[in-house]
Amino acid sequence: MFDSFKAISRRIVGALLTVVGAVFGQWHPPVWLRAVGRGLANLGSKARAYPRQTGAGVVGLALLAAAGFYGWHWYSNLPQPHTASYSLHKPNLTDYTQPTPVVDNLQVRFGESVAPLAAIGKPVTEGITLKPAVAGTWRWADDRSLLFVPDKDWPIDAHYTLDLAKKNLLADGVLLDQYSTQFSTQPFRATLAQNELYQDPSNPTLKQLVATFRFSHPVDEDSLRKRVTVTLGKGLAYRDAQLPNRPEITFDEKKLNAYVRSAALATPLESTPVNAKLDEGIKARDGGNASTAPLVAEVTVPGRYRLTFTGAEVSFVDNQRGEPEPVLMFSSSSAVADETIAGKVQAWLLPEKAQDDTRPYSSNDIDDALLARSTKVNLTHVPSVEPLNTLHAFKFKAPAGRAVYVRVPANLEAIGGYLAKNPTASLISMPAYPRTLQFLSDGALLSLNGEKRLGFMARGVPGAHVEIARLLPNQLQHLVDQSSGSFARPNFGNEYFDRMVERQALDIPLSSNDPAKTVYDNVDLSHYLTANGGRRGIFVLKLSPQDDPATRTFEYDRSSTSDLRFIVVTDLGIIAKRSSDGSHDVYVQSIGNGTPVSDAQVDIIGRNGLPVSGGRTDAEGHAHFAKLDELRREKTPLMYVVTRGNDQSFLPIARQSQQLDLSRFDVGGLEEDGAIDRLSAYLFTDRGLYRPGETAHLGMIVRSGNWKGLLQGLPVELQITEPRGLEVIRQPLKLSASGFETFDFPSSEVAPAGEYTATLQLIGQKQTRTDLGSVSFKVRDFEPDRMKVSLSLHDTPVQGWIPPDQVVAKVTAMHLFGAPAAGRRVTAKMSLSPTLAAFDRYPDYRFRLNDSLEDATTEDLAETTVDDNGQAVLDLNLQRFANSTYRLQVMTQVFEAEGGRNVAAQSALLVSSAPYLVGVKSQDSLSYVAKDAPRQVQWLAVAPDLTPLAVDGLTSEVVEHRYVSVLVKQSNGTYKYESRIKNISQPASPLVMTKEGAKQTLNTSAPGDFTLQLKDANGNLLNQIDYSVA
Repeated sequence: MFDSFKAISRRIVGALLTVVGAVFGQWHPPVWLRAVGRGLANLGSKARAYPRQTGAGVVGLALLAAAGFYGWHWYSNLPQPHTASYSLHKPNLTDYTQPTPVVDNLQVRFGESVAPLAAIGKPVTEGITLKPAVAGTWRWADDRSLLFVPDKDWPIDAHYTLDLAKKNLLADGVLLDQYSTQFSTQPFRATLAQNELYQDPSNPTLKQLVATFRFSHPVDEDSLRKRVTVTLGKGLAYRDAQLPNRPEITFDEKKLNAYVRSAALATPLESTPVNAKLDEGIKARDGGNASTAPLVAEVTVPGRYRLTFTGAEVSFVDNQRGEPEPVLMFSSSSAVADETIAGKVQAWLLPEKAQDDTRPYSSNDIDDALLARSTKVNLTHVPSVEPLNTLHAFKFKAPAGRAVYVRVPANLEAIGGYLAKNPTASLISMPAYPRTLQFLSDGALLSLNGEKRLGFMARGVPGAHVEIARLLPNQLQHLVDQSSGSFARPNFGNEYFDRMVERQALDIPLSSNDPAKTVYDNVDLSHYLTANGGRRGIFVLKLSPQDDPATRTFEYDRSSTSDLRFIVVTDLGIIAKRSSDGSHDVYVQSIGNGTPVSDAQVDIIGRNGLPVSGGRTDAEGHAHFAKLDELRREKTPLMYVVTRGNDQSFLPIARQSQQLDLSRFDVGGLEEDGAIDRLSAYLFTDRGLYRPGETAHLGMIVRSGNWKGLLQGLPVELQITEPRGLEVIRQPLKLSASGFETFDFPSSEVAPAGEYTATLQLIGQKQTRTDLGSVSFKVRDFEPDRMKVSLSLHDTPVQGWIPPDQVVAKVTAMHLFGAPAAGRRVTAKMSLSPTLAAFDRYPDYRFRLNDSLEDATTEDLAETTVDDNGQAVLDLNLQRFANSTYRLQVMTQVFEAEGGRNVAAQSALLVSSAPYLVGVKSQDSLSYVAKDAPRQVQWLAVAPDLTPLAVDGLTSEVVEHRYVSVLVKQSNGTYKYESRIKNISQPASPLVMTKEGAKQTLNTSAPGDFTLQLKDANGNLLNQIDYSVA
């Protein structure tokens, strides 16, 4: 059977081979494969010929393979030596913004402790190498950190190799996972920081592309200037075509920013781009790599006919009388001066349509014939906050619901010369005037002895619907307990409220033909005040329009046409105080005359409406109640109810809205803990600082919490401890009746210096101690100075001011016996602060500094040492502040050779680059000048040494400050009228300034607030003086 299966398999394989050969052709093995096959066949024949030898060979080969595998496994599992890893933190970019560039260090941080303990904090001189070499110092910062401090700044984009030695660097037995690593310093980079189209507000024709390029390192100026190009788009030209029109390139002091400003650009007809390009190849001042990509700053210069007006709408703005005024507002794409647009805008009130024509007006309906039948609307321009503004407003009057046609003419010119190419027309539907119906004032009390009227204001409503809900007897506790909101405007469930009140409705007609006119009226409650059945004067009033009366008393969303007020008509005013022991004191007084109300019934009502405590007021209107904190559940105190005859009032207990507002008062201090008789003490000393051997005089004031305790003979103890915490004295004392005590503590000549603490303790039963108070004082030993130090900022005394290039800070240190204190360490601190120019030689003159330093600055100067003559010059580097005026103060400390003791000196003067200052004075007060009264001011120019001098080219100018009502946008998006000052300049006149000064008579012919300004030939303000004419 097996042979037949074998035969069948051969036939199948043969057939398959025949098919494969027919498809793919014949395959013949390569020569090498036939040779390998013959070799294997020979080997097999020999193995069959020598079976024993073949078996022995196979066994030998198997044993050899097993031995090899075992050896490899043994070697791979041998214990490996422990190695420490580390990371290299390459230096960050040097901070070139500081007065002295701050160079970052190179750090090697190890994952574990590797440093020799004796080497921590010390320089490392061997075992570590930088390639290429860099001058600097290696040291172990700690047991895991190596720190390299270079002597100068790192080269730009430099590549380094760091090699660590296996010996003489690390602790014994420490191995590293690698001993060499590489890093690179920061490359030079250039970026575009900012670009904008600048337009000079004072000269609208001056438009420039301004671009700021920022660099990581100080840039090489020459390489940058060669690579800056400004390209104008098609149709754009320079304003001054006859000039070279090269871009202006400037740098900041550190050469970290380059400012490219194009020449003045003309205004194109259509919007056109302009760009400033910074080509690649820019290098840093100190070499290194160059920039590899160009930077392009591009802006668009708006075309001449770009001025458009959009967003015309009508808003209602309350005027000074609180009445809404319709204001037409629209926006412009560019700022337009008020005087340019005022009087140019036109508006028409279109005719009313027939009743059967419900289609509103559209822009296609507007023609000259329709405008001829329309009514011209008077538009009053509303001044803007700024003289140049993009929001424009006009006041007008028009009936609600009517159509208003508004036209802004063409060729209006905005700042920069931009024009409106075509007229702008808008069709607006006049909205309805806002309706208002509100109660006046915010109070909730009406005096029982007054008119009992509650006023309200209304606007745009035909009448007021008043719902008067009076609380039924014994229902007040529900309103107090379950309501939220404020006392005057509570929130309550309407369904529950209906069960607690009886209601009456009242309609009050209002007559006003003007929807913007505010009408005032009142609700008279005197007809509803009766004591029958226990009904008191406690009401909830709901106010709503007569044409849309409210159906619910309490609404969660407040409306401008409805209001709610909780009113108590009473003459009983209540003040309640909770004492620290939990008791309650209630004071009742008359609201009408302010006198105490005696014999009034005061009840404390619980949540169930029943009194939990009661009493009557004495002659002072006072009633006292014990602590009520233990009352819970239905007896929880809810309110005070005061009744006297037919009058009743109440005050909720512990409600936040009834708490006194103490935000305007200083309420700091110790908090009482309820123990009113607890003792406390205040300790103080006469000086607080003493020398060893001197006597410290201590004072003590002891009191009880209620100031009523008997202090006579109470045992106390005074304990004084030294700086080490050791007790130096413990003195028992007996208090006097006043509680004012004294004690003298004589310190020893060898007393340790430091802070001493005196504590007063109360001696209780079983000798317990309770701290009442403490005070600290210091004992210090004073050593005399052994040097005298002086500091000068100029060779000669300065009377006025000096320019910064003449300031020389010189420190002189001398021994007390006259010899120079050579080699002493010197530290110094420099402070620059804004100041006012005032000189003793001219006490009546007031001087002005135009370039005063804006913010104070303080910095530490570089440390130095005095030379053999005991002198040192400090480097102030004041050229950074060359264009500012400030008060310079320098304080220096010269240290003794032994260590930390030092002697200080300081000096200050006024520094300014101004060639002269102008002062002004007036013999009379100018804060209130009568009309046409003669007034005169005197000017005086002084040089830096305060000598008077003559100045040419001066002009004086009077500026009037006039208040105008302007529209200001609020944070919620609405607009309100606000009074703002508008400065109106009058024509300037020349002023002759001689060495004796100049006198000028003020113009007092017109009332108002004015400023008299004095300017130099370049228009810079030198000084000014204000005056008011009534």
